[in-house]
Amino acid sequence: MKIIKNSKDKLYKGFLLVKPDGLRYTKKVIKQLKKDKYKISGFYLIKDFLSFSDDIYKISKNEDFNFYEIMHINNIIASKLWGNTAILIIVEKQEESLLSFLRKLDKFKSQIRNIYSLSKQKILHVLINCDELGVDVSCSIKGEVKIVKDNDTLVPYRYPDNHGNFVWIGFYLLHSSDCDNKIYEQEMNYIRNQKLFKIPRFLLGHMTKSYSKML
Repeated sequence: MKIIKNSKDKLYKGFLLVKPDGLRYTKKVIKQLKKDKYKISGFYLIKDFLSFSDDIYKISKNEDFNFYEIMHINNIIASKLWGNTAILIIVEKQEESLLSFLRKLDKFKSQIRNIYSLSKQKILHVLINCDELGVDVSCSIKGEVKIVKDNDTLVPYRYPDNHGNFVWIGFYLLHSSDCDNKIYEQEMNYIRNQKLFKIPRFLLGHMTKSYSKML
């Protein structure tokens, strides 16, 4: 049976930011986008992921400043571990409303994370010593790293300095357009004002093949 779109549906545009820790899954993300009937209107190279992602997250930091701080730390660590480049994918799809489009894109992001993110699978999380990183984070916890097992408190691994201001982070591969209309518009305006390098299809194929070999 052929599904005919409602004639009132409009074409909406959004973005997926493939972070440094998610680059190895770019080919799989593209394959799933096509399977879910998204039109990909462009791939863009983000040469300075840390600056770009910080600017994107700053747009919504008034809604949750602690979240912005944690994501800033997350992005610093991701850029140190996997490099400071990322890929921005602009996608389009017909939906009955912008909110419907954004929610479905957010759900797509979550599905990819659930499949490939070790942090989402509760396998990998990292404690970051903000003092040693040189970043002041208001929601960090000052103390010593320990594990509580039943009523016993254990130090999992002893090293010369087990003290600091710590935050807990994970790695989630992708970021997508915000579901809030106002924030979404600000994000898209920011992206439109950036001078980004559009990756040709043939070059993207070489890049995704290279990243896939990292698996």
